[in-house]
Amino acid sequence: MSTTSPVADQHVKTCCNFAATSQIIAIAICAFVILYAIISSLRCFLGRRMETDNMLSPPEPPGLNPTLVAALPMYRYTHQGRGDVPEPECAICLSEVNEGEEVKLLPVCMHLFHKDCIELWLEKKRTCPVCRTGVIQSPGQDQEMQ
Repeated sequence: MSTTSPVADQHVKTCCNFAATSQIIAIAICAFVILYAIISSLRCFLGRRMETDNMLSPPEPPGLNPTLVAALPMYRYTHQGRGDVPEPECAICLSEVNEGEEVKLLPVCMHLFHKDCIELWLEKKRTCPVCRTGVIQSPGQDQEMQ
């Protein structure tokens, strides 16, 4: 026969259940913290690895090759035969293109700019400042257009 009273047995069971529950909760929290640390470490490692992979190939320069820019057709602007059409405006400097000024005509979109303005623009960009079309069309782009 048991020497403890039923009230004491009840107290021991409650106390043990509380202790067991507390231990389970503590173990679950530790497991989540460890899992979070592992996932964070993997994300960090994989992120650095992707950056390293991207750094293996040198970044493409932002502008066009200076020899390609120099090869673009250059003209002296003439208003001859244009009738009452107003002088065109250079979209880069926002000035009118006047008679006799050096201009460059972009071959793909046919937009006209002051020679110095478009050369400066193409040092940093590869597209037309007006329509954003590529200044030099690659063979792949020809097929896409058709």
